[in-house]
Amino acid sequence: RIVEYPSIAKRKEIQGTVEIKITVSENGEIEKIEAVKSPDQSLEDATIIAIKKTLNMNNWVIIPAVQSGQPIKSAANFSLMFKLAK
Repeated sequence: RIVEYPSIAKRKEIQGTVEIKITVSENGEIEKIEAVKSPDQSLEDATIIAIKKTLNMNNWVIIPAVQSGQPIKSAANFSLMFKLAK
């Protein structure tokens, strides 16, 4: 499992969706990974750690966005939901 549900969030029964923004440079390098919205800091931290782990484990090559034939800096957003089992 890549994403670990933080034990503190489990104890406090914190659930919700973490929205992440990843900024990619013109060279295809990740410049920034940041939470746009998060119900709790521990869930935000767990999400960012999981993204970094995934990128390192898979040796991803990121192709930058292109506009008018030229690579440009861009950003992508995605969400990760944390939900406790009943």
